[in-house]
Amino acid sequence: MASQLDQETTESAHNSDTFGNLKIEVRLRSKSKAAHNDPEFTIPERELYEKVLAESANEGLHPMAQRMAAHMAVRGPDSDQDESNDDDDESGQDVGHEDFDGEDENRSECDVDFHRKWLEPVDVVVTSANLEEPDNPTVVASCNAKLIRRGQMRGDFYGKMELPNRETASLAVGLFDRYGRLRPEFQTHPVIKGTGVWGEELDEGDILLIERIFVNEGYRRQGLGRKMTEALLARVREKSWSFFALVWPTFLTTDDIERELDSLTNGAAKDRVYDREHNRAVTFYRSLGFRRVGSTIWFAFAPKQSHPSHQLVAAADFNPPEAHLTSLHALLSAFKQNDGPPRSNLDRVRKPEPRQQPDYLAVLKDCMRQKGSADACWMSKDEDGNSVLHLSASLFNVACVEWILNQPFATPLLQLRNNRGETPLELLQFKLEKLRTQKVRSGWGDRYYPVSDEFKGHSHRAVRCLIMLKGLRSVESVVDLQGVDAVQQMVRGCSCGECMKGFLSPRMSYALLCQAEIGFDMMNDDTYHLLGDWVESHDHYLQYLPPGVLQSLKTNKSMPQGFANLWQHVATCLRNGKVPKKANVLDALEDAGEWPPHTKNFLERGGTVESAFLAICGGAMEQDEWKGDGDHEETFSKEISKLPKCRNDHEFGYVSGMCGYQRLSVFESAEPGTDFAKLMDSGDLAKLMDSGDLARLMDLMI
Repeated sequence: MASQLDQETTESAHNSDTFGNLKIEVRLRSKSKAAHNDPEFTIPERELYEKVLAESANEGLHPMAQRMAAHMAVRGPDSDQDESNDDDDESGQDVGHEDFDGEDENRSECDVDFHRKWLEPVDVVVTSANLEEPDNPTVVASCNAKLIRRGQMRGDFYGKMELPNRETASLAVGLFDRYGRLRPEFQTHPVIKGTGVWGEELDEGDILLIERIFVNEGYRRQGLGRKMTEALLARVREKSWSFFALVWPTFLTTDDIERELDSLTNGAAKDRVYDREHNRAVTFYRSLGFRRVGSTIWFAFAPKQSHPSHQLVAAADFNPPEAHLTSLHALLSAFKQNDGPPRSNLDRVRKPEPRQQPDYLAVLKDCMRQKGSADACWMSKDEDGNSVLHLSASLFNVACVEWILNQPFATPLLQLRNNRGETPLELLQFKLEKLRTQKVRSGWGDRYYPVSDEFKGHSHRAVRCLIMLKGLRSVESVVDLQGVDAVQQMVRGCSCGECMKGFLSPRMSYALLCQAEIGFDMMNDDTYHLLGDWVESHDHYLQYLPPGVLQSLKTNKSMPQGFANLWQHVATCLRNGKVPKKANVLDALEDAGEWPPHTKNFLERGGTVESAFLAICGGAMEQDEWKGDGDHEETFSKEISKLPKCRNDHEFGYVSGMCGYQRLSVFESAEPGTDFAKLMDSGDLAKLMDSGDLARLMDLMI
C-alpha cells in the first residue's frame, strides 16, 4: 500500500537567495552536526506525521501506537521497522542520520563549539559582487545564530548552556528552569507574565538563539535585516521538527553611533541615544512577529501562525513600566550596603575580611524614633523599587520582618510591588528558588552553576520570614494550625502540600514505586538462570554495589535473590507511605519474615540497602520525561495525571540525598572553586601567588 503522503513533495529550500544585486546565503558551520541532528522526514512528511499523530491521540491510542500509526502514514507499512523514529515526535527530538563521535572533519575554524553536537552555529551572510576580486565578494551584512538541540541536553540544561558564552547562560537562567522549561512565573504571575501569550509550549522543541545582526552603514534601511532573519527562520524550519526563535534585542555600537556618542558630553544625552537604538531593535523584531516573553528582556517567535503571539499586534505587546528614579530614605540606606552580588574569589584575596553587617533592627528603630510611624519614609523605595520590607525579607532578617509587620504601615508594605512586579513575599520566594537551583560566582563576568541536586532545604531564617509574610506569624503557629508536616514542606521546597517528610512528592514516590516493582519482577523471574547470566542480564542495576559484592553475585545463589528482594522492601515502604531510608527498608525486611533469609545474607556479605535504592532511583531517572527517555510518563500517564504536580518532582539527586544515600547528580559540569577554598583555608594561597603561576591562580579565582 502506498504512503498517504502526496508523491509530489516540495524540494528543500535553497540555502541562498538574491535581493537586488546582493546574494543572501545561509551557512552551516558543521556538516556532520547537521547530518546527525536534522530530521530524516521532509517538511511535508513532518506535517503529515504530526497530523496523524494528533488524530490517533484523539482516538485514545497509546503514545507508542500513535507514533507507529503516524510513521506508517508517512513511509507506508513496508518501511523498515528499525527506522520507525519512535523516539522522534512533535516534541522536537530530532532524528539522527549517523553516529557522532565529537569530531567533525568538515568543521570550520570559526566553530569553536564543534565538540558540542547539541549546538549548531548558523550564519546568514549577504555579499555584494567585488569587481576587483570576483572570487572574493564583499560582505555587507551578516546574522549569527545558534540552533540549540534542547532534547539532547536538557538533563544538564543549566550546566551545558553556561559553557558556550554569556548569552546562552543568560538565556538559560533568565527564562528556563533546570530542565529547559519556561519558568512558572512567566506563565502565571499577574505582572511578570506580561501579555501571557507564552506558556508550556516553550518547554518543547529546539531553541534558535539569534545573537547578532549587522548591516554595513551604506546598506541600512533597505530591508536586509528582515531578509536575513526570514532566510534564517526558513532554513531552521527545514532543520528542526519544532523550534522557537529567541532574541535579546540589542544593538552594536557601530562607527556612526560611536561618533554620535563621542560628540555628546552629557550623560543623559548619551542615555537617550542608547534608548533610541534599543527601541529601534525592539521595533525591528516586533515587526517580524517576535513578542516579549513575560516581562523579560527576551523576545520569542513561533513558526506556527496558529500560535497566540501572532494574534497580538506589536502595539499591544508588553513593555515593562519605566522605572522612576527612587531611593530609600537616608535613614534606611543601610539596607543597601550588603545588597550586591556574592564576593568573587579575587575580591576575597584582595579584601579577606568579611563584610560587616549593620544592625538593621537598630536602623529601623532609629528611623521610627526620628520620623514616627506616619512618615512617608516607610513607603520609600530603592532604585529597583524595593521597600524596606522587600530588603529585610531578601536578607532573611527575621527580627526586621517581624518588627515591620507589627507596625501600622505593614499592610500597604505587604502589597507594594518592586520594579519587577514582586511583593515582598514573592521576592523571597523567587530568591529561595534561585538559591536552590543556581550558584553565581562573580569575577570576570558572572558564571552560573547548577546546584539543584545539592539542595538540603531552605534555611530556618528564610522559612521564618516566609511564614511571617504569609500571615502565619511563627513556626509554632503553623505547627498548631497545620501540623509539623506543613513546616517540613516549607523547609524542603514542597509546593503540592503532600510531600512525605516535606521532600518526597506523590509523583516522585510513584516513579520510584513503579521502578522498584517492575525491577523486582524482572530480576525475580530470572533468578533461575545461571548466576553469570543473571548478572549479565541485570548489570545496569548493579553499578552501585560495593567492590567485591559483584563476584559474590556470580557464585552464591542467595545473593541475587537478596538484592532483588531489597527492591520489593523499598516498594513496601513507598506503598505504606514511608520514606525509603535505610531504617525503614530494614523494618520492612523484618516485617516480611523472609525465609530463606536471602536479603539478610546479601547484607551480611557486603551488600547494602543504598546499592538497591540508588539503582531504583537511577532507573527512574533514566525513564523520567525530562531527564530520561520518557518511558514512565508514556506507560503510566493516566495514573500520573491523577497525582498533584510538585516542585519536588524530577529532583532525583535531592531525593536520594534526603533519603540518606549518595546524591545522584544529573549534572556533568562541576562547580569550580573547591580547590581555591582549600588553598585559602590551608594558607597555601600566598605560596601559589609567590610562585608566579598566574594561569593556575586566575583559573581558581574565576
